[in-house]
Amino acid sequence: MLSMIRSYLSVLALVLGYLFCPSAIAVSDSEARATGTTSIPETYVIHAGHLLAVPGQPAEARKSIVVQDGKIVAIKEGFVDGPRVVDLSQAYVLPGLIDLHTHMSLPSLEQMNTWRLRRPEAVMLETLPRLQSMLEAGFTTVRDLGDEASIMYQLADATRRGIVTGPRIIASEPFFGIGNGYSSADTLGFRAELEPFYASRGYCESRDQCRNAVREEIRRGAGVIKIRLSYMPLVDGRIESVETVEEIKWIIDMAHQLKRTVAVHTVVGASGAPVSNAILAGADTIEHGPLGEEEIALMKEMGTAYVPTLSVARLSTQYPQLYPKIRAGAKKAAYAGVKFGFGSDFPLVSIPRSFEEFLELQAVGLTPTEAIKAATVNAADILQMSDEIGSIGPGKAADIIAVMGDPETDLRLLGNIAFVMKAGVIVKGLQ
Repeated sequence: MLSMIRSYLSVLALVLGYLFCPSAIAVSDSEARATGTTSIPETYVIHAGHLLAVPGQPAEARKSIVVQDGKIVAIKEGFVDGPRVVDLSQAYVLPGLIDLHTHMSLPSLEQMNTWRLRRPEAVMLETLPRLQSMLEAGFTTVRDLGDEASIMYQLADATRRGIVTGPRIIASEPFFGIGNGYSSADTLGFRAELEPFYASRGYCESRDQCRNAVREEIRRGAGVIKIRLSYMPLVDGRIESVETVEEIKWIIDMAHQLKRTVAVHTVVGASGAPVSNAILAGADTIEHGPLGEEEIALMKEMGTAYVPTLSVARLSTQYPQLYPKIRAGAKKAAYAGVKFGFGSDFPLVSIPRSFEEFLELQAVGLTPTEAIKAATVNAADILQMSDEIGSIGPGKAADIIAVMGDPETDLRLLGNIAFVMKAGVIVKGLQ
């Protein structure tokens, strides 16, 4: 216990010591230009040449966005003066992007099965620059779905308070599941004495255990609950599903009672039963898939959203057979009008390549505008945070990005973000 306390104190000290220093920005205030820093929210007037305030609605020309104390207080016609003017008159301005599927503390795919053995403070140090890079790529909010190092709740608080540079973080540190159905030291070929490092505190075996585990995790700081269904149907074609609808509901019902949404990582073998069971149990989002026609119909009926993470499926060498299935199901879901959310599955897809998920969404049938909605208004709705993020309007958080061209005609522009403001603080500006 003493060593655990010392470890967490070390992690906290590292967070507190990592003060951010954003890059120079194009503003009219001479002091801000000279120092290159805006570490606290100021009052700005942003001159937006083309404003996509609510993706899905037409862009408007020559607007001024007034930002004060981290919030948008007004949108005015024309270019008005102000104490600090940000000149984006040649740019397309839109809400900060939202990535609904990340693992920010995971170093790489190669370290997926060993990173949990490392010291939390070492993982923390490696995670900090990744958070800054994600923010500079235009993602002002991330939903982090699995952190074996158990540092994301602390980082969520640190980024919220402005101690470190990073996106707004909505996190579930452990994977929830019935029993140890996804991974263990034994299934990974490791020694039995390593099991404590692989047993998730989200694993449960009874209704009471599951409900208590959810309550405890939300007390710790969970902003979302992540369920990972058993991988057994993927490796044994005789098994249709492992978890029952009732068992999955043990977790989901308590999460919903405590006002948390639930993302379910599904694993599909010969049958789509695991996905159907998760939908019937009340999942808010289905991660990955693939989806069949029965699952798509259920999602429409239940209002379940889909985060397909197509890019990571395309790049997978472990399960190359999944990409054609996920892509085919995503096409059918798009045609049926299922709500899509954007998820990169970082770090399995690198930050510089995260924008490729927009192209994948377009390839399965979403229009460019619909693909942008998946990372803005749709994502905010999925997080139940539409009153705060996902669009630009009075009262919303001042999460604002800009690109030098029309992203509704070329989604590749979202891979080259020119300007980023998060909660009224400029972290990346025009050079």
